Amino acid sequence: MISILNNAQREWLNKKKDFIDQQISKFYPLTDEQWQHVTDIVDDTVKKAKGHEAEVRKELFDLMEKWERKEKEGVRDE
Repeated sequence: MISILNNAQREWLNKKKDFIDQQISKFYPLTDEQWQHVTDIVDDTVKKAKGHEAEVRKELFDLMEKWERKEKEGVRDE
């Protein structure tokens, strides 16, 4: 995928991704309510990415998938 975000947009998205990643990391494993809060942040971020929703959605969902894989691996370890 060719990046269509300008530098300011990329910086904004990276800050959002870092914030989400830090919050998940800090409180992991998350409760259902905490996951819902993360999902709400992701949805809000995608809505604010007017004209760039697809790219922002993909990057945020890639981040979420990383944590979902970790959660599934944790279940297998128990």
